Amino acid sequence: MDEAGVPEINETLYRTVLADPTILIIRFLPDFTIIFANTACCRFLNCMEKELVGMNLLDIIPPENRHMVTDHVSYLSPQNPAVTYEHPVILGHDIRWLRRTDRAIFDKEGNIVEIHAVGKCITAHKQAEELYRTLANSQYTGVYVIKKKRFRFLNSYASTHANYSETEMMNIGPMELVHPDDRDRVRSNAVKMLKGELSTPYEYRIISKEGKVRWILETVSPIFYEGEKAILGNFMDITERKEAQEKLERMEDMEASILDASPNAVLGLRNHIILFANRAAENIFGWSPDELIGKNIRILYRTDEEYEEIARKFILALTKKKIHSEEFPYRHKDGRDIICRVRIARIGTKAGRDSKEQDMVAGFEDITEQKKIEEKLIELNRQLRFFESELSNAEERERKRIAMELHDSIGQALAMSKIKLQMLLESVNSGLADPMKEVRELIDKSILGTRSLMLEVRPSILHESGLGAAIAWLTEQVRMQHGMTIHFQDDGKHRHLEEDIQITLYQATRELIMNVIKHSRADRIAVSILNEEDGVRINVEDNGIGFDPSKMDRPGNQGGFGLFSIRERIHTRGGDLSIKSDPGRGTCVSMKIPFSTTPGKQHAKRARAHTGKRQK
Repeated sequence: MDEAGVPEINETLYRTVLADPTILIIRFLPDFTIIFANTACCRFLNCMEKELVGMNLLDIIPPENRHMVTDHVSYLSPQNPAVTYEHPVILGHDIRWLRRTDRAIFDKEGNIVEIHAVGKCITAHKQAEELYRTLANSQYTGVYVIKKKRFRFLNSYASTHANYSETEMMNIGPMELVHPDDRDRVRSNAVKMLKGELSTPYEYRIISKEGKVRWILETVSPIFYEGEKAILGNFMDITERKEAQEKLERMEDMEASILDASPNAVLGLRNHIILFANRAAENIFGWSPDELIGKNIRILYRTDEEYEEIARKFILALTKKKIHSEEFPYRHKDGRDIICRVRIARIGTKAGRDSKEQDMVAGFEDITEQKKIEEKLIELNRQLRFFESELSNAEERERKRIAMELHDSIGQALAMSKIKLQMLLESVNSGLADPMKEVRELIDKSILGTRSLMLEVRPSILHESGLGAAIAWLTEQVRMQHGMTIHFQDDGKHRHLEEDIQITLYQATRELIMNVIKHSRADRIAVSILNEEDGVRINVEDNGIGFDPSKMDRPGNQGGFGLFSIRERIHTRGGDLSIKSDPGRGTCVSMKIPFSTTPGKQHAKRARAHTGKRQK
């Protein structure tokens, strides 16, 4: 600087700058009076130099921006002689933008003599920036620019994402928003991405103004902003995705825990290949999950034929429904056979031979011991029914013996006694006649009682006239002996029944009627017998107090053998017994037995039917 305070400038450089058509130069005094403007500046402001010289620089600046210019100039000092900033300029009805650097010239006392302003038109840049801002604000992603560790630009999404105002965001250090536990990782990832060492977006957490945690997926890239190096950041909120992912992981953990807690083996299958197996698989099959995964499920079957058979069954069934269940033999790792109840469900909407992929989940329950117990129960049930049949036959034999004893012994003795007494009565004097008549009357009553007892023990009418007549006689005896209103209906059709079937039905009917009398508190009974296509049916109905049939399916004290005993005797003959009753609404018991049946064959048939119900 020379003695007058004017800087020494290289003449060639100065002329080069002046001649540059893109560089605008203005010299003005501390009171903003313009004292010089180069040709580029005149062209930019669309004025002649003589029009500009003497004009106040602030007059070409919009009023709302003048304080910014005066503030920047006021900061100039010998220690900080230059300042760079941007501001708009008024050109008629248009606004243009100028980026300029003001450099102050000081005298020896440090006072500003004049100010040299060197600038460039950045109107096109500002228009592009405004367009970018508009586009950025229309996005559902956050866009920001960081320069000198401060936000310099935020689109609307970024400025409100953490619930801070735009002004608050401009005064917050970017790292202050980042969760403390994530800051080191964010710095590292950002540096790597700015250097080109990382290309994939990175995730981290921010803390909103209310203290809530939100998840961010972000990329950064280096740019120039306002003539200086800066960072352009793009981010999107993935909080909902992360929460859904965490929820899914919790659900998967829960499902895994449930599967591992299940006592049944659970396998995931794709085209017969095991994709996953729970821990129970080892308990049932002996193979650990690691040993099973990746293997064909054939490893669990005894033979290729059985494997192909069960595969055909399930594939066919799963084309019609989503879930199918079967009981099937399998092979344990140690070589022993086991029986499993397997329940397979197809995943997705397609299944069958035409599907490229068949995804299924299968559950296996080891029922080997259960099957052994069932077989024992079936055998015990068979024995029980055999003993029941033998007991019934023994009872009938005893009834027959007693009836014959009553007829052949007691009945005959009473008859002979009556004949002898009558002969004596005709030959004795009148003094003994009356006592002997009384004895004869007693013998007559004994004979009548013996006959009644014989009929009750083993009614001859059952063998002489058939089942319908025997039940009709039984209902009449009940009416006379107990004063009960009882109706009997017979369809009158001829029925050819084996003797043991007639006896079983007669005894069961008598037991049912006696149960009604003893327990039902009924005042009316209806009994009917009718032929059906394949057997004979007897119904015993009352208007008594009723009961819950589900509580009676076991031996009890419901009179005589009870309903359980009656049912077993009917089943022994290949028949069925059903009970319809509700508390307070009376009871109807219906029995049906085929016209002819072989107990052994019926046992086998019913056992097979009982076993078949377990397979679905």
